Amino acid sequence: MQKQVLIVDDEEAVCQMVGKVLTAAGLEPMALTSSSEALDLLNQEKFDMVFFDLHMPAPDGMELSRHLRLSRWKPDHTHYPHQRRSASQCYVDRF
Repeated sequence: MQKQVLIVDDEEAVCQMVGKVLTAAGLEPMALTSSSEALDLLNQEKFDMVFFDLHMPAPDGMELSRHLRLSRWKPDHTHYPHQRRSASQCYVDRF
Protein backbone atom coordinates (compact mmCIF):
# COMPACT_ATOMS: atom_id res chain seq x y z
CA MET A 1 0.00 0.00 0.00
CA GLN A 2 1.36 3.42 -0.99
CA LYS A 3 2.02 6.04 1.66
CA GLN A 4 -0.58 8.81 1.56
CA VAL A 5 0.68 12.39 1.62
CA LEU A 6 -1.38 15.56 1.98
CA ILE A 7 -0.14 18.71 0.23
CA VAL A 8 -1.62 22.05 1.34
CA ASP A 9 -0.66 25.20 -0.52
CA ASP A 10 -2.76 28.11 -1.74
CA GLU A 11 -0.84 28.05 -5.03
CA GLU A 12 -2.14 25.36 -7.40
CA ALA A 13 1.16 25.23 -9.32
CA VAL A 14 3.05 24.32 -6.14
CA CYS A 15 0.53 21.58 -5.35
CA GLN A 16 0.97 20.13 -8.83
CA MET A 17 4.77 20.27 -8.72
CA VAL A 18 5.05 18.66 -5.27
CA GLY A 19 2.42 16.09 -6.28
CA LYS A 20 4.43 15.06 -9.34
CA VAL A 21 7.60 14.65 -7.30
CA LEU A 22 5.81 12.57 -4.66
CA THR A 23 4.11 10.40 -7.29
CA ALA A 24 7.47 9.75 -8.95
CA ALA A 25 8.77 8.69 -5.53
CA GLY A 26 6.02 6.08 -5.28
CA LEU A 27 3.79 8.00 -2.88
CA GLU A 28 0.08 8.81 -3.19
CA PRO A 29 -0.38 12.60 -2.94
CA MET A 30 -3.62 14.49 -2.32
CA ALA A 31 -3.49 18.25 -2.84
CA LEU A 32 -5.67 21.00 -1.41
CA THR A 33 -5.43 24.75 -1.98
CA SER A 34 -7.63 25.61 1.00
CA SER A 35 -6.18 25.37 4.48
CA SER A 36 -9.65 25.32 6.04
CA GLU A 37 -10.56 22.31 3.88
CA ALA A 38 -7.29 20.72 4.96
CA LEU A 39 -8.17 21.16 8.63
CA ASP A 40 -11.54 19.48 8.03
CA LEU A 41 -9.87 16.62 6.17
CA LEU A 42 -7.18 16.21 8.83
CA ASN A 43 -9.96 15.73 11.39
CA GLN A 44 -11.42 12.88 9.31
CA GLU A 45 -8.50 11.07 7.68
CA LYS A 46 -4.97 10.02 8.48
CA PHE A 47 -1.98 10.69 6.25
CA ASP A 48 1.53 9.34 6.43
CA MET A 49 2.98 12.80 5.83
CA VAL A 50 1.77 16.38 5.33
CA PHE A 51 3.47 19.13 3.30
CA PHE A 52 2.12 22.65 3.83
CA ASP A 53 2.89 26.28 3.15
CA LEU A 54 3.47 28.52 6.15
CA HIS A 55 1.97 31.62 4.52
CA MET A 56 -1.65 30.98 3.55
CA PRO A 57 -5.00 32.56 4.34
CA ALA A 58 -6.28 31.54 7.77
CA PRO A 59 -5.73 29.03 9.11
CA ASP A 60 -2.10 29.48 8.12
CA GLY A 61 0.60 26.83 8.11
CA MET A 62 1.54 27.45 11.72
CA GLU A 63 -2.05 26.79 12.78
CA LEU A 64 -2.05 23.56 10.76
CA SER A 65 1.20 22.63 12.49
CA ARG A 66 -0.33 23.26 15.92
CA HIS A 67 -3.37 21.19 14.97
CA LEU A 68 -1.18 18.25 13.91
CA ARG A 69 0.94 18.50 17.03
CA LEU A 70 -2.10 18.46 19.32
CA SER A 71 -4.05 15.80 17.45
CA ARG A 72 -3.94 12.18 18.53
CA TRP A 73 -3.85 10.65 15.05
CA LYS A 74 -1.89 7.52 15.77
CA PRO A 75 -2.88 5.08 18.50
CA ASP A 76 0.69 4.94 19.80
CA HIS A 77 0.95 8.76 19.82
CA THR A 78 4.17 8.66 17.84
CA HIS A 79 5.50 11.69 16.05
CA TYR A 80 3.73 12.78 12.87
CA PRO A 81 6.11 13.74 10.04
CA HIS A 82 5.32 16.97 8.24
CA GLN A 83 7.05 19.70 6.33
CA ARG A 84 6.34 23.40 6.67
CA ARG A 85 7.65 25.69 4.01
CA SER A 86 7.62 29.26 2.90
CA ALA A 87 9.17 30.86 -0.15
CA SER A 88 12.34 31.67 1.78
CA GLN A 89 12.57 28.86 4.33
CA CYS A 90 12.07 25.15 4.55
CA TYR A 91 11.53 23.15 7.72
CA VAL A 92 11.22 19.42 8.24
CA ASP A 93 9.85 18.49 11.65
CA ARG A 94 8.68 15.49 13.55
CA PHE A 95 6.06 16.24 16.19
